[in-house]
Amino acid sequence: NAVEKDALAPAVKRAMDAGIKVIEVDRTVSTPVTTTIKANDYDIGFNAGKRMIEVLGGKGTVVELQGAAAASPTIDRHKGFMDAIKDSPDIKVIADNYADYDQAKGLQVMEDFLQRFPAGQINAVFTHADIMTFGAIQAIEAAGRQNEIKIVSIDGENAAIDQIAEGKMDSSVIYPVVAPMGMIAAAKAIAGEPLPEFIKLDAPTVTKENAAEFKGKSF
Repeated sequence: NAVEKDALAPAVKRAMDAGIKVIEVDRTVSTPVTTTIKANDYDIGFNAGKRMIEVLGGKGTVVELQGAAAASPTIDRHKGFMDAIKDSPDIKVIADNYADYDQAKGLQVMEDFLQRFPAGQINAVFTHADIMTFGAIQAIEAAGRQNEIKIVSIDGENAAIDQIAEGKMDSSVIYPVVAPMGMIAAAKAIAGEPLPEFIKLDAPTVTKENAAEFKGKSF
């Protein structure tokens, strides 16, 4: 689970060259490995973008809380989102910043956005992870602007599902738990069983309509 996709690549390549099996979970590195297990972050970002189009009715302004710079989920989620909305020219991302998958930084970045763009100038927030969303919600509620800003997020944490059910967030695209599949793949690799290059996990979108269906499940 690499923090940065390029920094760890030389070490991973040395391991693979030495015959050591390497399994990626959650994030990727810029070199071949035995197998990769994760949801497709580009698809997740794309689905979030399609949901944003629905939420805004095809027109509005968005601010984006990105994850950590150089992390593969950040890169892919951003690209997927932007590709999804590119055919909706009336939806514009007016600002973005990194909040490093951290709640306190999510709060800080959102406070900056709210100061830069007065009431009525932000219609929606897209965040790369629920943990940053929680900070953004704190800032939005403190500013009294919760009724004017919609939130589309990623991860599908139980706390986020509660917020969706309460109407504080519009939706969150689930990022499934990868650890169990990683352990199964490790066991198969040790046993010499063949593994596909990529094991794609499902990533459905949670909305108010289906929140009860996903609450309490490690999808």
